[in-house]
Amino acid sequence: MQIFRPMAVAAMTLMMPLSALANQPNLQPGEWEFTSISSTMGHEAPEEDAHTERGCITEEDIADGASFLIADQGCDITDMESTHANLAYSMICEQDGGDVVEMRATFEFMGDRLTGRVTSYMDTSIGKIPMHTEVKGQRLGECD
Repeated sequence: MQIFRPMAVAAMTLMMPLSALANQPNLQPGEWEFTSISSTMGHEAPEEDAHTERGCITEEDIADGASFLIADQGCDITDMESTHANLAYSMICEQDGGDVVEMRATFEFMGDRLTGRVTSYMDTSIGKIPMHTEVKGQRLGECD
């Protein structure tokens, strides 16, 4: 199950394919709402530009580990650590046109909510461009 859809390069930083993680995340199954706000080179996006999605997280998703947070984007995970309370990983993605994006993501699981931060750097002809994405998730109730 994919909770987020790619918005742009920033969205892809949120997700990668993973085998089942050893530790189940401390999250409750149910209907969740996720909001992500990105900033580039110190310029924060206006509040109305926040990207929000809803999705159902099942007991099976949680039993498989935090892999439901990760969408297949053809990137390589270079480092990953997971616990019941946290997920952290680094990855490198090569975009069409040869651009390379390096990313580091951290998530904290708190039962009925989660927070995350993704920092990415895209190599371009004018140098590395940093992007920061803040992610918040909140359980809304039971799935429909």
